Amino acid sequence: MPAMVSKKLVIDADVLLGAGGEDATHSRAVRCRDVLKAVLTLCHKMVMTPEMTAEWGKKRTKKARGRRLQDFARKWLTRMNARKKIIKSNPSRNIALHNKAKKFVAKESDLEALLHDIHLIEAALTADRIVVSLDETARTLFRDAALNMGEIRSIAWLNPEKEAEEPIQWLTAGAPKEQTRLLGYQAWR
Repeated sequence: MPAMVSKKLVIDADVLLGAGGEDATHSRAVRCRDVLKAVLTLCHKMVMTPEMTAEWGKKRTKKARGRRLQDFARKWLTRMNARKKIIKSNPSRNIALHNKAKKFVAKESDLEALLHDIHLIEAALTADRIVVSLDETARTLFRDAALNMGEIRSIAWLNPEKEAEEPIQWLTAGAPKEQTRLLGYQAWR
């Protein structure tokens, strides 16, 4: 069997903070934890940008977050760093992408939401074009925007919470580019 190709994944802070420890029972906490554990044990790496670091720092200090969630995420990041599986990246702001979003996204609230997470897309464009995020609103907005933003059509989006997406199996298989995972896939319309 050929060796698995290591993929550089853009993992949203919501996945890190949604992960529970070994004693977690809530489905979101378990699924996020299991995906992160798979990334740790498989050959995949995580892309970390300054925006992602800041977002994770802001969210983890909210009082609503439990200590176990913080502990798991902190320990996971420490282990990833020790294994040299975190790739620091500082992609420049993609002005053309921002301008297209402003041109083609009509609703102001949708534009705000899209621009809030566009740093994930910018990072994915400089890596292996894979985003791991729980944010279905953002995925829908980017899928809609992909109609007019060709450069994002080939970005795969994985939601660890969606059992039907078989996240562990997909990661174990080497995170292959499957058409149905791509933002440009429009069969659902």
